[in-house]
Amino acid sequence: EESFDPKSAPMVAVAKNGETWKFKNLCGILALRLTGNESVKSVTFIGKDADGNHMPVSGVFEATPSADSDPSLVCRKGVSSVTLDCETPVMLSSDASVPFYMMLPPATYSSFIVMVTTSDGKVMMKEATKPLTIKRSDVQPTAALAYAETVAIDLSDYGTANSYIISESGL
Repeated sequence: EESFDPKSAPMVAVAKNGETWKFKNLCGILALRLTGNESVKSVTFIGKDADGNHMPVSGVFEATPSADSDPSLVCRKGVSSVTLDCETPVMLSSDASVPFYMMLPPATYSSFIVMVTTSDGKVMMKEATKPLTIKRSDVQPTAALAYAETVAIDLSDYGTANSYIISESGL
């Protein structure tokens, strides 16, 4: 709460012979602000591009430093989600938002999904419809979002099939 792990802030530096090293951050931070009366165990972020495809937000990235411009960051093998696991559950407040900081590669996410899991296993899943731009070396706060459990649909109530096909929009 109110911080992030400083050992998890990847940086890159470049210097010519005899110059001082100038370190630059590679990522930006999403400050997801939550309210409510629940105890949060984890928060998962899934980014999407303009076509609705999942974008890599963690995995193997290659950084190319530059003395004259911002470093470039290219995903070599990515995963489309990143999860912030709270070692000690964080209690939300209905009076003030509690920020959860997630480090993300710089990009514009056309939409994104946030899944919040409470310490007692309840889940809230929300999809944002407005684009989110994460800039290198910047903290991007969200508007306060009130925790509201996503009601699960018991598909077996509608028949006896042993498998179901659902669309991603059904999440």
